Amino acid sequence: MQHRINWKECNSNVTTMFNFKWQQNNIGIDFNSLSKISSMKQTVNHFEFHNQISNKSNLLINMMKYCEVFINLNFSILNLLDQ
Repeated sequence: MQHRINWKECNSNVTTMFNFKWQQNNIGIDFNSLSKISSMKQTVNHFEFHNQISNKSNLLINMMKYCEVFINLNFSILNLLDQ
């Protein structure tokens, strides 16, 4: 951090004044309040509801639902497991 002039480490999770916030998990991130001030862009290193894509089971279920709705492709989990 000492080599990054424009970066500042903040020990508090309650600060709202940041452009980029990195933390280990998404606990405490209020996704609804990010970038409410148009002159101050804010981003974090997590996606809201990221467990729907970072968890393999949830990713498979969501991809199957997407294919059924948007691609008109119907398949079951049992068919996938047999292959």
